[in-house]
Amino acid sequence: MQIAPEILFAAAVGVVAFLAGLVYLRLRGKRTRSVGLRIANGPSNLRFTCAGCSGQFTHSRRTIAAWNKGTRKFVCNACHTKWHGVLPNRRAAVITKKADRASKPLPPVGQSPADRKR
Repeated sequence: MQIAPEILFAAAVGVVAFLAGLVYLRLRGKRTRSVGLRIANGPSNLRFTCAGCSGQFTHSRRTIAAWNKGTRKFVCNACHTKWHGVLPNRRAAVITKKADRASKPLPPVGQSPADRKR
């Protein structure tokens, strides 16, 4: 029984294409992080040094998103949580300032705030 050369050639092309696809997927798979994100333009190193406590940590979704936005100083989750603990106090101060501005009376119609100071 003989195999036609066309069938042999088609089988060889199929095997080469299959192997090339496996090699491509294998090389592409090395760019994943432990969080499962595929990083096209992510940091070259899997780990970073925390700007708050100087510890070594693995990048997370949050730090990778910060990298993509241009940030190059990162903090660990513990330092990030501490920082978030300070935020409500700052937000309350901003809300208070906005409330103070809103409570000032408006100038009469046709008069600008600059005219009112004179």
